[in-house]
Amino acid sequence: MGNLQQALVCFEKRLVLSHDLDSSHAKGLAYGELGCLHSLLGNFEQAISCLEHQLRIAQEKADKVAEGDAACGLGGVYQQMGEYETALKYHQLDLDIAEETGNLACQGRACGSLGVSHESLSNFEQAVSYQEQHLSIAAQMNDRVAKTLAYSSLGRVHHALGNYPQAVAYLHQALQIAEQLGRREDEAKIRHRLGLALWGHGDLEESQQQLYKAADLFESYRREAHMSNEYKLSLFDLQTASYQALQRVLVALGRTNEALVVAERGRTRAFVDLLLERQTGSKGFASELDNTPVTIEQIVDTVSRQQASIIYYSLAAGFLYSWLIVPDIGVVKFHQSTLSDIDQDDDNRSEINGQIMSTATVSTLDQCITDVREALGVETMLSATSKSSDLMSETESEAEDCWQQQLEELQGRHDDKDRSGFLRMINRSHMFNSSSYSLYSVNGNSSSCHSGSLSRSKSWANQPVRELYSMLIGPFEDSLMKHNSSFVAQRELVLVLQGDLYLVPFSVLRGEKDSDYLFERFSLVVVPSIRDMLAGYIATKTNKPTPDSVPALVLGNPKLPVSVVDQWQWGELHMAEEELAIVGELLGSDAVTGKDATKEACLQHVAHAECVHLATHISWKLSAIVLAPGDCVKSETDSTSVLNEEAEEVQFDDSASDISSSMNTPALSDFLLTAADILNIQLTAKLVVLTGGEAKVSADGIVGLTRALLAAGAQCVVVPLWTAPTKAVHLLMKTFYTYLLQGSRVSHAMTEAMRSVRNTKHFSHPSHWAGFMIVGSDVKLTSKVAQMGNSLCQMIQDAKSRDAMRVILHLVEKSLQRIHRGQKNPMYTTQQSIEQKVVGAIGWKELLKSVGFRFEPAHNGLPSSVFFPMTDPGERLVQCSASLQALLGLTPGTIAALSKLLPSPEGAQVITSTLRQVLSQSSCKDKDLNAQIPVSVKMWRQPGSHEFLASLGGL
Repeated sequence: MGNLQQALVCFEKRLVLSHDLDSSHAKGLAYGELGCLHSLLGNFEQAISCLEHQLRIAQEKADKVAEGDAACGLGGVYQQMGEYETALKYHQLDLDIAEETGNLACQGRACGSLGVSHESLSNFEQAVSYQEQHLSIAAQMNDRVAKTLAYSSLGRVHHALGNYPQAVAYLHQALQIAEQLGRREDEAKIRHRLGLALWGHGDLEESQQQLYKAADLFESYRREAHMSNEYKLSLFDLQTASYQALQRVLVALGRTNEALVVAERGRTRAFVDLLLERQTGSKGFASELDNTPVTIEQIVDTVSRQQASIIYYSLAAGFLYSWLIVPDIGVVKFHQSTLSDIDQDDDNRSEINGQIMSTATVSTLDQCITDVREALGVETMLSATSKSSDLMSETESEAEDCWQQQLEELQGRHDDKDRSGFLRMINRSHMFNSSSYSLYSVNGNSSSCHSGSLSRSKSWANQPVRELYSMLIGPFEDSLMKHNSSFVAQRELVLVLQGDLYLVPFSVLRGEKDSDYLFERFSLVVVPSIRDMLAGYIATKTNKPTPDSVPALVLGNPKLPVSVVDQWQWGELHMAEEELAIVGELLGSDAVTGKDATKEACLQHVAHAECVHLATHISWKLSAIVLAPGDCVKSETDSTSVLNEEAEEVQFDDSASDISSSMNTPALSDFLLTAADILNIQLTAKLVVLTGGEAKVSADGIVGLTRALLAAGAQCVVVPLWTAPTKAVHLLMKTFYTYLLQGSRVSHAMTEAMRSVRNTKHFSHPSHWAGFMIVGSDVKLTSKVAQMGNSLCQMIQDAKSRDAMRVILHLVEKSLQRIHRGQKNPMYTTQQSIEQKVVGAIGWKELLKSVGFRFEPAHNGLPSSVFFPMTDPGERLVQCSASLQALLGLTPGTIAALSKLLPSPEGAQVITSTLRQVLSQSSCKDKDLNAQIPVSVKMWRQPGSHEFLASLGGL
């Protein structure tokens, strides 16, 4: 217990002192203690080196006790590394020495270690033999800790052999002693194993009780333990396995709602840990977030706040569980499906290191995702093999080393409150919750996946899409239609995803009988958990604009040093400049690009922006956004020239180029905005959009970045699922932001953007428009255009507004005339003069502010004044003028009917769609054409719809 890093420093100093004293005995002890500590920290190479030194010194001095200790330590390190045969060799040496010296305690230690190694090699009979010897010796010595370990190991081996009654008996004895000794960690592990053994034995009720207790113990002990992060992660893995097994057992018991609660608990524990740490000392927000949903009623209450149907997916040990939750009703349907082509039952399962895993080599879900993405022509690297496969390329291995390097660097920078632990828990959780292990390019940037180089069929295959639809959406088709009003033009659907489901392009899914894609039927939003929905709801109440707030941060295409480009192939994104210019103009914010797009600049401004748009490379493996390293770029040329001059003077050899490269390459932390960096920021952003780059997207990368952004305070994140052609992305983003600035929610804006790109001849293929996913809350931007729309709505509902509209239109037109004439001198009028003309109407002041009029209070004897705008960014004045003229062109009866429709925007959308159908059937030549359009009965019952259509002559 304690700070292992500080202990490491102390032991290293002790080793130095032992060398100064030239004491072999002291050096042996120092090497042994240092080796054990490195083993705890996961530094296996250093541990082996130290323990080999201890072993050599002990053999030279014929110190059998020290030799046995060193052999035991080496066996333990090789056991952790998975080199079980080598571990056996050292444990056997430990046993031989113990028997030679008659050391009973060391004999027991060696027998227990040999039993564990044989168990790892599936030599179960030998494992039982050694563990029985271990137990016998422990009983002779009355060593209760050793008895606990021996009983536990025997229970584990008998479980692996399928001898469930013996396994249960041994584990019960181990549990009894562990409880008496107060060894909570051992108790948690034993209860976990006991739950699995009871499950195999058919005692499901007792099994779920033990698994519940195991999960709770892992949770509390992991939060309280002062151990290394790697050790905490091992507990996290066991806790994940307990939750997965518990879901399986509860479903087998028919308690599917309870299984949903367990799935949610397992999904949110790392997120809650982080939020509690971040909100230390904060009342209200922290306490509310600590209330993790623990009952189905709490989950339904959270869902009801969103007023959207939810499909909750959980990948549990080879099965896909899914629940449909409807606001104010609850869970209306549960569905389960095996992810293996081989039918599974409770006895047909495999167990790896205590975790229940799927027996399928490649799951049906993996295959469906692969087929859909290949049909789209986008890359997919799904595989059941782990990332440690021998097939990993040299580039991937190098990137894996950099990944570990980055985590170590982050850990070093956050010793007190390690935010990288959250990231690693997220990635670890993804691995254990995947339908199967996935093999991705570790960095994801070694080869281009530019859509232009991908082969896409002109009429892409529908069969894979429909198979995936039948697996994920089809089971709930009838219930979705039943509980979602057909009157609403487009219903909302929230998807709670996990693992590789983040790679599914849900927008393009459709059933056998459907002609519309899923995005045309539902506004789609993804959340990692119900907890994230609650956090987003709280954030909308607490994240208020500050005096430093800015509308947007638009940043991308960073200038990177040549050394970084050569190593990582992160070249310039020239086309991103155009995208940034489009978005910047719409949001009224100057784009930050090139050498100015630094990590420092991003950190300086990102916390104050309501909308953040980043068009740059993304390292999905590192869960990091690539930015410019600042001064490193500017000084690169100078430092290279200086080094070359020095090289000429000193006559460096051929290695000078390598030295130059290493000296000019900045540290990863200088230019990567990692998830750990993001977690140190208090974001107030409603929306974060990520585009750009040519990286192969991985599910754990998406989860790592999005959950970090959400945990940091962002309410909504838009991420790419693949790289689409730049022109298609430009068109999609332009349409997306246009709708956002008109007051649409993110999901509706994305739907319209997808539809716009799809209807463009050259971009009709789904790979051009379906590659973005919305994660988080379905927010609206606090935009000037949205404010203008809200103000107009207020004025429409005011019976006295007609004269006020004419006054505002006159002021707007006057402003446009001055702008068109290029007049630069300020112009103002008094606020009192306007108030006298609008005669008590509401909304007029907010409307003027939304289009750029500036209100100044009375000062120095001058009355309250209203200054005319000098420019028209986003053409808001033009839009306001057009809207006012259109409204003034309507009759008072039409205005009155329109005011009744305002409380129901869905109904207004249906009427708008109906009017468009009428216009599409008429033409300039056939002005008197009577078009007959079917109208929904529910729409007809909507207050104001009958009067509105009648006032237009639509009856």
